[in-house]
Amino acid sequence: MQEKLRESLKLGAEQGKHSLEMVEVTAAKIAAGGIHDHVGSGFHRYSVDRTWLVPHFEKMLYDQAQLLSVFSDLAAITKNPFYETVARDIIRYVERDLRDPGGAFYSAEDADSKPDITALHSKEGAFAVWEAEELDSILQADSLIFKFHFGVEDNGNVPKQFDPHNELLTKNILIQRHTVSETAAEFSVSNEEVQRILNRCLGELWKVRETRPKPHRDDKIMVAWNGLMISALAKAARYFNDEHIKSLAISAAHFIQNNMYDPEKKQLIRVFGTQINGYADDYSFLIDGLIELFQTTGDCSWIKWAQELQDSMDAFFWDSESGGYFTGSKEDEGVLLRLKDGEDSQKIVFGVTFVTEYDGAEPTPSSVAIKNLLRLEAILGCSKYSEKVQKTLDANSLALTRAPRSLPAMVSGLLRL
Repeated sequence: MQEKLRESLKLGAEQGKHSLEMVEVTAAKIAAGGIHDHVGSGFHRYSVDRTWLVPHFEKMLYDQAQLLSVFSDLAAITKNPFYETVARDIIRYVERDLRDPGGAFYSAEDADSKPDITALHSKEGAFAVWEAEELDSILQADSLIFKFHFGVEDNGNVPKQFDPHNELLTKNILIQRHTVSETAAEFSVSNEEVQRILNRCLGELWKVRETRPKPHRDDKIMVAWNGLMISALAKAARYFNDEHIKSLAISAAHFIQNNMYDPEKKQLIRVFGTQINGYADDYSFLIDGLIELFQTTGDCSWIKWAQELQDSMDAFFWDSESGGYFTGSKEDEGVLLRLKDGEDSQKIVFGVTFVTEYDGAEPTPSSVAIKNLLRLEAILGCSKYSEKVQKTLDANSLALTRAPRSLPAMVSGLLRL
């Protein structure tokens, strides 16, 4: 979606408008869907159906970060307050449930949990789903309006083909099947009254859900995913002129600088509490976050550290023969074969076989590096980065030419040229 947003700003009026419409429709469907945790905020990992109803219920830090970036960009471009509301919803979840007291962010929450304290086994989505009778009991007189709005069915709303282990029988995943206006018309009440009722009901369900056994939290602190979140928070703080959001980004950056960085070796530690050296994505994602933080705060220490990290990334990971960045460092003696993201398997796209990098659930380090190098060049007035940008693009020219959708983040960086 970020590629399409950049297209909308770069292309001509009609093409740009079409790209923006594509992003807005997709973002609205995601925000309304079951992939969005309407009760507890944030987003689940992905949807297994085309209508965004049935998610894999795990929650990942990197998904929150990338969606926060998209919804913040949409808010800035369109001035539609709905997108800022969704962005703040993501921040609410991340700050409440994934933030370490030291300021950094944990990695994830599991999909499975026990349905109740007496259960012997965990089930997918148990923490987040509801039975119709349960909602009637909790919400009382407001239940009909709530169930209509959120697509609740008496026997559950999960199609069997998307529940192969029968873990969601009779359960409902909340999805906004109707707009506030449609719900108001159905029950002959005002939009304002519907919104008040929905807010109250979601608050009541939050209280009930807090009594359920919670999913396990993966409390690893990883530089790469924190870099994505720092970038998104810094951007949101700048767009929304919000000091608190800015402080969240700064605290996370300070945590990494103080606890996961060796200033003498100029080297990152990948996971807090370990001796694992950073990979290419740790450097590229954090550099992105630091550049955004500099743009938000005006504090030159962040751009100085970003430049320092870029020099380290070039020294440790740069492929001097072909261009682009290897995943592992040349300093790592345990790595027998150095690869780039995607080179461990062939990708066949439109009948063309590629052994190349590709952007998956997270962008490849080379894709983010292009964006970083171009911005560092613009900010610092230093031309030394241009050659690496060109060589990285050349190394991926076949994929960019014949299957650009395999590298959307790299295309987004290319649009900065």
